[in-house]
This record gives sequence, structure tokens and C-alpha cells, in this order.
Amino acid sequence: LNVVMGAALCGLLYFPAQILLRRRWLSVMLCSIVALHPSLLLYEAYILYDVITVFLVVATLACVAFFQWKERLSWLAAFLAGMNLLVLTRTIFHPVVLVPALVLSCIWAGAQWRRILLLGLLISMPVLGWCAKNYVKFGFWGTTSWTGMNLWRVAAHDYSSKEREELVQAGLMDPMVAV
Repeated sequence: LNVVMGAALCGLLYFPAQILLRRRWLSVMLCSIVALHPSLLLYEAYILYDVITVFLVVATLACVAFFQWKERLSWLAAFLAGMNLLVLTRTIFHPVVLVPALVLSCIWAGAQWRRILLLGLLISMPVLGWCAKNYVKFGFWGTTSWTGMNLWRVAAHDYSSKEREELVQAGLMDPMVAV
């Protein structure tokens, strides 16, 4: 899947590059540089967040380019879906980025702004639900709880809450683990 995303990334990059650069030869050169860049060749075979994140960023840019070209609301909906997937995939994209994405989509939609606003809110429901769950469960509004399965949590699994508290008091364990 990562190899397919890496290949698609090079093809999808052409459309926003063509709109922004307005020179076919520059767009082709940019896509060639990306296609032959060592990091893409080295990392696309690894199942990491990097390839999917870059793919989603380029895919959302391509959706905006396609909307500029065809002026169909389905491309704006795809842009918003891609932004929601980015937010769910990488915590660096906080749910707050969905607000400007939705505002921009409404501006681009022109007279049909109500339709894209409603569609955007519907598309964003899973992200908002996930953030609400994290807020209720962990007291943090975002897509991560910051207390996931890390080495501390795994190491502290077999300790009782009293033993964990004693380790925190002794300075041997992080207080986040004692939760």
C-alpha cells in the first residue's frame, strides 16, 4: 500500500504544481524530483506514518486543484475528507486545522457554501466524536490521549496502583504512568 501511495503521490503532485507554477516543464521537473528522491524510495516500503501523511497532504492539494479546474463540490468534499483523515492519522494535525479548511471550502464554494458547510460538518463527525471521547476519558480535546501504550505503560502493567504510586514518590516512574 505504501508503494502504491508513493507512486500516486508523484502523479497527484502534478495537478497542484501545474496550477501553482503554471509551467508544464516545472511541474514535470518537480514531480520527477519527488519520484526519484531517495527518501521516497527508501521509506515507501516501510509502514510508517510519513508516506501516508505526505500522500494525504498531496491528495488534499490535488483535490483543491481539481476543484479549481472542474468547480465540482465533490472535490471540496474530498478535500475535507482528506483533511479529516490527516487529523486522525497524525496528531501534529490538530482538529483545529479543520476550522480554516471548512471556512476556505465555504469561501471556494461560493453560493453553495451552506451545502459544503453541512457536508463538511458531517464528514468531520468521526473526528469530533473521537475528540469528545478523549476529552471525556482523558480530559484532553484532541485525537490522542497522550497516555497510549508506551514503554512506561507496558513496564507498569503488572504493578498495583499502590506500588505505582510508591515508584512515583521514589522518582523511579513518571506520574503519567501511575494513572
